[in-house]
Amino acid sequence: MKFLTYSSYNLKEGFDMNQEIEKIEKNVRDINNSINTYQQTNADIRKNEKTISESIEKVNENKFANKDFSDIKENKRLSQWLTDSTSMIAQDKFVMALGGIALASLIILNTQL
Repeated sequence: MKFLTYSSYNLKEGFDMNQEIEKIEKNVRDINNSINTYQQTNADIRKNEKTISESIEKVNENKFANKDFSDIKENKRLSQWLTDSTSMIAQDKFVMALGGIALASLIILNTQL
């Protein structure tokens, strides 16, 4: 069974057809710009394909490209230096905190006298 139907568009308050058309046109322009950028990028890649391939080969030829760094031994001198420097920083913070407490105590003592 066939029916004759029609579509209608209910205008809402504040709806501006010209503004909606401009939004659609802007979206189409943005999409076209994206397509043009994509095409330009592909053209640039095709022009520089040999240079890019050579660069990738140079990276792969580097001796550290496929190195497994898990076999590197820990440097004991470096770890000792890190421990010592952390300890010195903690000591400095502690001394500064004690100085602050002493200063606050002197201020309070001065106001009590």
